[in-house]
Amino acid sequence: MLTFVENVILLASDRHTVVHDYFQYGNLSCSQFIYIWHMQTTIQGFLEKDLIFHLRNGDRTAFEILFHFYYPGLVVFSSQYIVDRMESEEIVQDFFVKFWLRHNEIQLTDSLKG
Repeated sequence: MLTFVENVILLASDRHTVVHDYFQYGNLSCSQFIYIWHMQTTIQGFLEKDLIFHLRNGDRTAFEILFHFYYPGLVVFSSQYIVDRMESEEIVQDFFVKFWLRHNEIQLTDSLKG
């Protein structure tokens, strides 16, 4: 089992590995997972604030990058309250549909977290 620090290092280099470890081994608490998630400042080499700016202006690619980045963590989070995994995924997907439909109302910030 990896320590919290090892998971942070893994996340910095490969976020999907940590998500996989979380599902496979359950070795991160929710607070540790969220803490690690909040440490991210770039997504696929782009500053998150730049992606938010482009998303607000209707850039579908920026939306897709943000979706693929946040989707796994939001499903993990919602799965703590919704037992059915498929239902958790559907709730998160519905959120992103509404998020896209209201993209022009997004406040310009450095991060979508919080």
